[in-house]
Amino acid sequence: MRSQMKTFLAFVICIATCGYAAYRGLQWLAMAALFGALCVLYKQWLSRAFATALDLLKNTTEAKLGALEIRTEKRITELAIRLDRTPVWVNAVLSQLSSEEVGLLLSVTRQRTYTPSAATKKHLRSLRDRGLIEHDKSTLEDSSVVWSTSLGQELTNALLGRLTEPGSGTRSPGDTQAP
Repeated sequence: MRSQMKTFLAFVICIATCGYAAYRGLQWLAMAALFGALCVLYKQWLSRAFATALDLLKNTTEAKLGALEIRTEKRITELAIRLDRTPVWVNAVLSQLSSEEVGLLLSVTRQRTYTPSAATKKHLRSLRDRGLIEHDKSTLEDSSVVWSTSLGQELTNALLGRLTEPGSGTRSPGDTQAP
């Protein structure tokens, strides 16, 4: 429901911008806003087209169309392969996290043990509820240290492009509980 509302709002904003730009004679802005509105309308088709283009790019090193000849570098092919290898579970988990929560998870994982402030505990609760972090006391409010779980570390590694085998995350210092 929320996604549909965002899509509708984005479409309305693009169409309103297009109408205003056309009224004021700003043709380039009107064309860009119209293109944006079409992208919003056909976003599923565009995402499939993008995935197909990545597949083609992954398997192609050289293409020729008439007098036009295109050669892809190895870096572009490797990028396409890396984007194609992103596990489905990573996209599923990321779709439920806000940008603040992703940044906080990256920070917690990077520091190994993180001392939370009162302002970050709201976002930390969301990460804890998803099994991405653990804390040292019985409640997060009383905790003075949090750390990333193995799932949180696998998600961080996938985000940073260092895919690991499932279950290979490390535990926090002093953690004696069974996984």
